[in-house]
Amino acid sequence: MADSERAARQRKIIMLCLAEGCGPAAIARLLSVDLAVVQSVVASHGLTERQLQVYLLAAQGYCLKEIACRLDISCKTADAHKNAVYKRFGIHTQSALTIHALRTGFITLDDLPAG
Repeated sequence: MADSERAARQRKIIMLCLAEGCGPAAIARLLSVDLAVVQSVVASHGLTERQLQVYLLAAQGYCLKEIACRLDISCKTADAHKNAVYKRFGIHTQSALTIHALRTGFITLDDLPAG
């Protein structure tokens, strides 16, 4: 496997772990990588760790209540993070968020719910 493929796979795993609510330190331990690697993936998108988690879950079709439950935050906090993401990327709907995530490679069609 080429280094670029390995890096892309590692980035994908980091993004999936973030979407599940894992923190960067836990992900670094899990993948046996330097914490700076995980932090660079988070920082490279111009979002906070929590904003990135909300972005990934919303892009996969989760509603605010589901996002709040998965990340153990209030619906109001989840909404604030989602609105910050919308503002950051200049989008206004969850459908546009999903399209943005697909186009930029944050998620793939396989990450979306069937049906």
